[in-house]
Amino acid sequence: MVVSGVTMPSYWLSHYVKDIVLQFFPSIFAIFLIFVYDMELPSVWILIVINIFANPPFLYAMSFIF
Repeated sequence: MVVSGVTMPSYWLSHYVKDIVLQFFPSIFAIFLIFVYDMELPSVWILIVINIFANPPFLYAMSFIF
């Protein structure tokens, strides 16, 4: 099946990359604020980075419910 003139894997990969890029900047800003204000949050930055990559597939799967 072809969507918008591209193959399905290409379509979904481009959307995944776009979602990662859109989440990257706010996440880096949050990590930056944690370090600037010297908050005692050990390893929270790891959870934020993992969330960047885990959130889009979860949202894609949940979108089929609606």
